[in-house]
Amino acid sequence: MRSTWDAEDDARMIVAAILIGRATPTDLRGGSDQLHDFDVECFDGKRLAVEVTRCTNPSTRQAQAEIDTREWRSPALTHSWYVGLAPSVRVRSVTEWLVDAVVLIEHCGLEKLRLRPCFFDGTAIYRMQLDDRQHAVQLRSHGLQDVARRWYDQGARRFVQLRPADPAVGGEVSLELPPSAGWTDPSELVDVAEEYASKPDSISKLEKAIAHAERHLFVWIDDTMPEPFGAFNFGVRGLPDPHLPASIDAVWLASTVNQVVRWHRQEGWRDFGLWRA
Repeated sequence: MRSTWDAEDDARMIVAAILIGRATPTDLRGGSDQLHDFDVECFDGKRLAVEVTRCTNPSTRQAQAEIDTREWRSPALTHSWYVGLAPSVRVRSVTEWLVDAVVLIEHCGLEKLRLRPCFFDGTAIYRMQLDDRQHAVQLRSHGLQDVARRWYDQGARRFVQLRPADPAVGGEVSLELPPSAGWTDPSELVDVAEEYASKPDSISKLEKAIAHAERHLFVWIDDTMPEPFGAFNFGVRGLPDPHLPASIDAVWLASTVNQVVRWHRQEGWRDFGLWRA
């Protein structure tokens, strides 16, 4: 996501565009008596109350924020490098040894190196798959097995050489957390709708909107939550209805690449596809 991304502002523009209405912010004061985030006046005269929240993994998001605000570079590097990290890595601890590790790997003449537990647990090389065997042999032939074990324990998983570096400034090292991929199921969207609609803060704010025709919850789902994030690709056909508290009439679910779906008490599930705020 871009650093200037505003969850409430983008949600407001998406809902207003889809419903052909006018959206107005309401929760301008903050504090203990917080209100829902915005109102929508629809073309048919209905007035909706909308609360915005976010489905995210705070630790992953914090790690990514640390990566985005740092730069790793060394004049000793002739190329730039990519380093893949484990999900639970502490970025601050990685910075203490990262560049030295990449310089050592490059000076050994390696263009890529993958680290796996079997490389360090005494597993016989002949039992490994061919690709794993090649990486294990590289570690041993260059005397890197012990230091690579420390790199692995501190969160490094893969080193890949990229483009040649500018000799005047040296090579840059880019870090990346695991991609948001893996097994998922469309019912993950139902689970998110139920979980976030049951949160006391959302219920409390929308319960106060008694003068509104309908009360909606808008949930952003970002890529730190790979299962529900990936579930948008399946669509919503055949999904069961979520069980929501009486104070919530509809739940909007949107990925941070603006895939938008909604469940409504009268209309059921609807997929709006991609929207740009």
